[in-house]
Amino acid sequence: MKYLLTTGSYTNKVEKYILDLFKLYFEIQPDEIPNSSIGFNKVLTSVTKEDLKDEVSRRVKSLISNFQNKFNSVKISFDDLEMIDESTFKLKISVNTETEYYEINSGLY
Repeated sequence: MKYLLTTGSYTNKVEKYILDLFKLYFEIQPDEIPNSSIGFNKVLTSVTKEDLKDEVSRRVKSLISNFQNKFNSVKISFDDLEMIDESTFKLKISVNTETEYYEINSGLY
């Protein structure tokens, strides 16, 4: 099966497609695309600074769970989350043997 990536190219590897989906979700806010469930809620205004990392981790794990339910033939893991500052997080996600690093910026502080 061929999968369309956000770059406009295609891949036969479902792992690369799923990692690309994470990229897409992390760049789009929920409800930014009408009638779509695509997006990652980066709004953290109600979260204390002490709880930021845990809240981002919880939201990423929820997204992974959704993807895992859709693509049950692969293993998706959340390997690392680093809080660079109060508004920027770096994370590592793996799908089977493929790994990608992402940066999430909430713009909060």
